[in-house]
Amino acid sequence: MDCEFGAIKAQLLSRLQQKGVDAHLIPGLLRLLANSLFVHRHTNRTRVGAHLKFLGWEDFDLDEHTFHLVTACFENEDLKTLKSMPASWFSARFAPQTC
Repeated sequence: MDCEFGAIKAQLLSRLQQKGVDAHLIPGLLRLLANSLFVHRHTNRTRVGAHLKFLGWEDFDLDEHTFHLVTACFENEDLKTLKSMPASWFSARFAPQTC
């Protein structure tokens, strides 16, 4: 993992936890975001946020800064590939770090 990705990932995980997302739910949320970005290509934050609410994340507000962190994390990944990744891939890549 390159240093820039690691920094963006750390910012994203911290931001999601600050927004009240339980650390163990983050991989699943990111999987939903990847799928939403794949389905709604060339979309904006409002549409992706509405899709999340439709999928049951009514209490989660996808603000502009968080949206940019998510898209930056997925920037080097092919969304079609991410769409087909199992939940375990997201858990391994975005699981909370324990000491």
